[in-house]
Amino acid sequence: MGLKKYYFGKSKYTSLIGSVYSGSEKWDGGVLAPNGKIYFAPRAANQILQLDPSTNTTSLIGSNYSSMGIFKYAGGVLAPNGKIYFVPNNANQVLQLDPSTNTTSLIGSVYGGGARWIGGVLAPNGKIYFAPHDTSQILELDPSTNTTSLIGSVYSGSNKYQGGVLAPNGKIYFTPYSASQILQLDPATNTTSLIGSVYTGVEKYTGGVLAPNGKIYFVPLQASQILQLDPATNTTSLIGSVYGGSYKYAGGVLAPNGKIYFVFNGASQILQLDPTTNTTSLLSGIYSSSSKYAFGVLAPNGKIYFAPRAANQIMQLSKINIPDIIGSDAQIPSDLSTLPASNYNMYYNKY
Repeated sequence: MGLKKYYFGKSKYTSLIGSVYSGSEKWDGGVLAPNGKIYFAPRAANQILQLDPSTNTTSLIGSNYSSMGIFKYAGGVLAPNGKIYFVPNNANQVLQLDPSTNTTSLIGSVYGGGARWIGGVLAPNGKIYFAPHDTSQILELDPSTNTTSLIGSVYSGSNKYQGGVLAPNGKIYFTPYSASQILQLDPATNTTSLIGSVYTGVEKYTGGVLAPNGKIYFVPLQASQILQLDPATNTTSLIGSVYGGSYKYAGGVLAPNGKIYFVFNGASQILQLDPTTNTTSLLSGIYSSSSKYAFGVLAPNGKIYFAPRAANQIMQLSKINIPDIIGSDAQIPSDLSTLPASNYNMYYNKY
């Protein structure tokens, strides 16, 4: 499904880059690797999509997983060993990518069922935790051994959580998709609890972003406002303007200028949030069609790249790095052993 280019005033902020890929539900979220390239998780696509932001060229890499069908993986996380782990949605194992060789392998235990986990977070202990969507427990992955286990309390229901964020207090907060409350995980003890106010409705939020003010902002999919969480008090509030429409935004990215940009899925415009004032605005470029993009990644060049779901090319968002208030926190640490405790991990290394 094609998209037309639009321009914001006299400056071009967005552009479509890379090769053209047909189909729907192709890729879902992406991960920046230490080599500077971005790898997008194969949802209905059969291979990982690699982007080199220095040249804006794309290629399909790794093994072909057509036998897995659709909705294979949803998001990914960089581990301290330099490998990327993609989150098993309908796939029954975690997908590991070695960016140094572009080779892939299936690791960890085999799990049955469908729509199991969506999104993941690297904790300070070096382990990765996947958000329970239709399954009843969080999935823990130890990248040092490539072993997986189910942890935390058991939660019933479907479509519960979708993505998560690591807070400065060391705890992980999973995004309430159709669940009525945020799910908090303490990785130090693998204990979970439900926190914040109760919000009714389904398919409310998908993914979240930590801002420099220490608060987390959850992305409105069907909800009409952004959900703000203060991890210091576990209190929540609805902020910003009210927006109508269905399946509006899927994922958000903290830009070097300190603002958060929400990736438009069914909405026709990119949503910008200024966390210093909790005010929102719509960027003026308009794009038609639905299910366009799902989550995005900040590259070392200061530009954000949106993962193409139904869109047939990657979208690049630029002119968002002045003033640069994030600085080196937007860069992967050169010593990957420090990744779990880094600000980069909290701000960017998650879905």
